[in-house]
Amino acid sequence: MNRFRGVADACEVLAFDDRAVVLDDGGDASIDTVSLVPTRARTKPYDPDAMHAYAASLADRPMVYQRYLGQIPTTALPLARLLPKAFANAQRRSLVQRDYYLCFWIGGAWFACNANKHGGESKLVSDVSQLSPRSEIQVSPHYLFGLLTCLFHWNNAEIGSQYRTRRVPDVHDRDVQAYLNFFHV
Repeated sequence: MNRFRGVADACEVLAFDDRAVVLDDGGDASIDTVSLVPTRARTKPYDPDAMHAYAASLADRPMVYQRYLGQIPTTALPLARLLPKAFANAQRRSLVQRDYYLCFWIGGAWFACNANKHGGESKLVSDVSQLSPRSEIQVSPHYLFGLLTCLFHWNNAEIGSQYRTRRVPDVHDRDVQAYLNFFHV
């Protein structure tokens, strides 16, 4: 959780769903499938101060993609070859019914692709200011490589706020967001 985006604590559901159960931490709590009674349940949200302190304790740790791929020079990552293949894969599953451009900064240029299922295209461009509507996505090249090759998943990257997106105009489109889940080789 950060000041821009957060994931709700599971216990917040308890306020409006009297049948909800939040299993306690530790990995060994369970629910009896006949009685529907949990062995241990958590009923209070996590303490925000404790969460922030824990997050601060992780600040100097490298991200998983840095541990896996950090030794590879950025120039050795075949992003320009992988992005068109990821685009072709995502196009086959696209639900986007209108022109919408996803623009990935790959250092020195943008890889821009139109997610429209009825005739999208992709290209390298130096300027995306004329493409609209669009999402400008900036992500570490090493992490992008992991996302394109399915070492990591776009949904986890989004939930973890591990890449930056600037939408122009700032309107969320659920189909465009789903498109990213198939943006891999």
